[in-house]
Amino acid sequence: MDLFKKKHSIPEQWPPIEIKRNRNQKNIRLSVKRDKILVTGSLYASESELTQFLIEHRNWIEKILDKREKKQESVPEEANQYKVYLGGKWIEFEVKTHASNRIFIEPESGKLLANLPIDVEKMPLVSVKEIIYKYMAQISLPKEFDSFAQKNGFNYSRIFIRSQKTKWGTCSSKTNISFNWRLIKCPLEIRYYLYAHEASHLVHMNHSKEFWNLVKVYDPDYKKHEKWLKENEYFLFTVY
Repeated sequence: MDLFKKKHSIPEQWPPIEIKRNRNQKNIRLSVKRDKILVTGSLYASESELTQFLIEHRNWIEKILDKREKKQESVPEEANQYKVYLGGKWIEFEVKTHASNRIFIEPESGKLLANLPIDVEKMPLVSVKEIIYKYMAQISLPKEFDSFAQKNGFNYSRIFIRSQKTKWGTCSSKTNISFNWRLIKCPLEIRYYLYAHEASHLVHMNHSKEFWNLVKVYDPDYKKHEKWLKENEYFLFTVY
């Protein structure tokens, strides 16, 4: 049991606790992330104040963790089959060991065919699926975002497909855009919400009212799409 939990009588089964203090923050805030519990406050907030806030919201935290545990128990059967979750639906795939490195969806059958320079027999199914996801993300996401940029008349420098542990996308001060390869699992309208989100950061490098107003211009239903993303985040990050 880590010392922080022991010191403050926090349940051992809880994820790691992270405490942060921010210069421009006045009130204490609490959020349960996929891999941790985050407590933030002002620069002058003491550890005891932040910890007390955490303990006072114990029931709320327990409810979220219980929901997460139920999601873990309800992993779909497709996760253990030769199927990948692309664009919001399960697609059957066939993989063959081949010198070429080509993955595509067959128009007639709708099946995904993967020719990969790997020993299929020795590669775990989870690893094969990750290769497919990353390949499809590298092919599709940059093209979609570039088309989105041309349609909405904004410019950016470069786009990267990365493997962030908690973030869906980022926008740097140099106008470089990064997206998580797992975004390829999401339905198209959810991907477009993320494109709208990062495109808005090209103008507003924050989450101010002006930022969200611009997101709404790009995606009028952004609240609906943001909600879907939060509700399905655990599945999208952990299930193959």
